[in-house]
Amino acid sequence: MYLYNKLGEEWDTNEDFVKYVRGKIEEFCSSVNKKWKKSNRCISKFSIKNEMICQPTTSRGRPPVHNILSQVTEYFPCRTIKIRKMYKNYSKTIMPYTEDEALAFIVNTRMTKDAYHKTRLGSKQRGANIHPTYDCIRLAQERCYPEGIEISKKASVPLQHLLDHTLL
Repeated sequence: MYLYNKLGEEWDTNEDFVKYVRGKIEEFCSSVNKKWKKSNRCISKFSIKNEMICQPTTSRGRPPVHNILSQVTEYFPCRTIKIRKMYKNYSKTIMPYTEDEALAFIVNTRMTKDAYHKTRLGSKQRGANIHPTYDCIRLAQERCYPEGIEISKKASVPLQHLLDHTLL
């Protein structure tokens, strides 16, 4: 019945395949019958002697996920459209950090430059290029500084700018 449902109209035209499958099923049934008789028709003896036959192909006897997906998409074509839409919507939800958001992330987590580089490379290797480069973050940090303040190896602030920012 399964093969008839699977093949549909091809069932009648594909006689060689049908004969082949019937032969394989008969071979399997006869070998199981012989093994069943050898174990004196006792289920415990049969299961001990024939562990390979009794074991499920997957854990807990469930079919593999790819088989389920292929059957669902084969028998329900409208499902494939829904699955594609869900996949496209999922890929749209991945939003990269802006430079300012990444700067806030680094400051809030007290992350080092090396740790940020490792995090960025790790996410990039997994197909999620969500972190901007460290140079972009450094430029965003410079945009946060008030005018007149220059940051280099040594910090220098003109006295007037310091007074303007402390009084406000």
